[in-house]
Amino acid sequence: MHVAREGRVSTDNLVQRVDQAIRGNRRFTISGMSDLFPKNSRSSLYTIVSERLEYRKLCAKWVPKLWFDHHKTQ
Repeated sequence: MHVAREGRVSTDNLVQRVDQAIRGNRRFTISGMSDLFPKNSRSSLYTIVSERLEYRKLCAKWVPKLWFDHHKTQ
Protein backbone atom coordinates (compact mmCIF):
# COMPACT_ATOMS: atom_id res chain seq x y z
CA MET A 1 0.00 0.00 0.00
CA HIS A 2 1.11 3.52 -0.64
CA VAL A 3 0.99 6.23 1.98
CA ALA A 4 -0.90 8.83 -0.03
CA ARG A 5 0.97 11.98 0.98
CA GLU A 6 4.42 10.44 1.15
CA GLY A 7 4.53 8.68 -2.19
CA ARG A 8 6.36 5.75 -0.54
CA VAL A 9 5.39 2.18 -0.02
CA SER A 10 4.29 1.39 3.50
CA THR A 11 4.62 -2.36 3.84
CA ASP A 12 2.55 -4.45 6.19
CA ASN A 13 5.80 -5.66 7.73
CA LEU A 14 6.83 -2.12 8.67
CA VAL A 15 3.38 -1.34 10.05
CA GLN A 16 3.53 -4.51 12.13
CA ARG A 17 7.01 -3.68 13.48
CA VAL A 18 5.93 -0.13 14.35
CA ASP A 19 2.87 -1.51 16.17
CA GLN A 20 5.06 -3.91 18.17
CA ALA A 21 7.40 -1.05 19.10
CA ILE A 22 4.46 1.05 20.30
CA ARG A 23 3.04 -1.79 22.38
CA GLY A 24 6.46 -2.21 23.98
CA ASN A 25 6.65 1.46 24.98
CA ARG A 26 3.51 3.59 24.75
CA ARG A 27 5.42 6.69 25.87
CA PHE A 28 7.44 6.89 22.68
CA THR A 29 8.01 9.92 20.51
CA ILE A 30 8.02 10.03 16.74
CA SER A 31 11.63 11.26 16.90
CA GLY A 32 12.56 8.29 19.06
CA MET A 33 10.70 6.00 16.68
CA SER A 34 12.75 7.39 13.78
CA ASP A 35 15.89 6.20 15.62
CA LEU A 36 14.46 2.66 15.58
CA PHE A 37 13.50 2.93 11.89
CA PRO A 38 16.22 5.15 10.36
CA LYS A 39 15.27 4.39 6.74
CA ASN A 40 11.82 5.91 7.24
CA SER A 41 11.05 9.60 7.60
CA ARG A 42 9.34 11.02 10.66
CA SER A 43 6.34 12.05 8.59
CA SER A 44 5.87 8.55 7.18
CA LEU A 45 6.15 7.06 10.68
CA TYR A 46 3.61 9.57 11.95
CA THR A 47 1.27 8.61 9.11
CA ILE A 48 1.63 4.93 9.97
CA VAL A 49 0.99 5.58 13.67
CA SER A 50 -1.92 7.97 13.28
CA GLU A 51 -3.64 6.82 10.07
CA ARG A 52 -2.77 3.16 9.48
CA LEU A 53 -2.72 2.06 13.13
CA GLU A 54 -5.17 4.78 14.25
CA TYR A 55 -3.37 5.64 17.48
CA ARG A 56 -3.96 9.00 19.15
CA LYS A 57 -1.81 10.76 21.74
CA LEU A 58 -3.55 10.94 25.12
CA CYS A 59 -1.83 12.13 28.31
CA ALA A 60 1.64 11.46 26.88
CA LYS A 61 0.64 7.91 25.86
CA TRP A 62 -0.38 6.62 22.46
CA VAL A 63 -3.64 4.70 22.70
CA PRO A 64 -5.87 3.03 20.12
CA LYS A 65 -8.42 5.39 18.60
CA LEU A 66 -11.37 3.25 19.71
CA TRP A 67 -10.28 3.51 23.33
CA PHE A 68 -9.95 7.27 22.99
CA ASP A 69 -13.40 7.71 21.42
CA HIS A 70 -14.99 5.48 24.04
CA HIS A 71 -13.63 7.57 26.90
CA LYS A 72 -14.31 10.80 25.08
CA THR A 73 -18.07 10.12 25.18
CA GLN A 74 -18.12 9.40 28.92
